Amino acid sequence: MFSDAFISGIPHPNMISSETSLSKYRDYVQHAAQRARTQLDAQKMCFLLEVEKTKRLTGDDLESASLQVLQDTSLSLTVLFRYCMLANCSSDLSKKYREAALQCLVLGYFALTAGWAEFIPDELIDEAAGIIAILCEG
Repeated sequence: MFSDAFISGIPHPNMISSETSLSKYRDYVQHAAQRARTQLDAQKMCFLLEVEKTKRLTGDDLESASLQVLQDTSLSLTVLFRYCMLANCSSDLSKKYREAALQCLVLGYFALTAGWAEFIPDELIDEAAGIIAILCEG
């Protein structure tokens, strides 16, 4: 019954801490960064394959094909991945994803900052850390 709290991989704050749940939590903490890194690698691969496919089908250049792929909501790319790919662009599209990417980062801060450290823009990490600090104070 209580193991259902781990369906998403992250223990719920209101769960009862049995030895089994504590063991699962230790496992989550130990492997969180690697799981996040695997997720990032899978999204990069998906993105690159879709960009190549789009370039071949449409004849678009790399930048246009990349923007088309990042806007395709049928692909399994997270909003954080989409934002990070667009962060260095002066595109309105990056602004569209920023708030949701920040929320995603706050929710998975430990794993994402460990597994995606070089991929996430520093200013987004700093802002997420500030939000977490405010939440911990309250």
